[in-house]
Amino acid sequence: MAVVKVNLSEDFLSIITRKDFDKFTVLELRSAYMALSSNNLLGKNEAQRYVYRQILKLKNKGLLRRIDSKSSNKTKYVKTELFSAAVFNIDKKKGEEIFKQDTPNSETVI
Repeated sequence: MAVVKVNLSEDFLSIITRKDFDKFTVLELRSAYMALSSNNLLGKNEAQRYVYRQILKLKNKGLLRRIDSKSSNKTKYVKTELFSAAVFNIDKKKGEEIFKQDTPNSETVI
């Protein structure tokens, strides 16, 4: 089995590796990310888009599994066995650049 390498922001990595996030929803992860994030300009929509992109990245690499609930509309994600064997690299610039792209530039003339 090959080791999976993933680049994640420091804030996101500190949340996703916690034991209480072995099973979670996008909204739970987004709320935790917003509470921890150093980006004060971060809105709910931007945070949710960022968190969802990171979840998809982890899911596509086989580190997370999606569980659809039959009784409600809540989709949960669960860490797989590959998650504990993965190598995570902190990518400080990546998280900051994504939010700069999502938020309007104050110098833009409308």
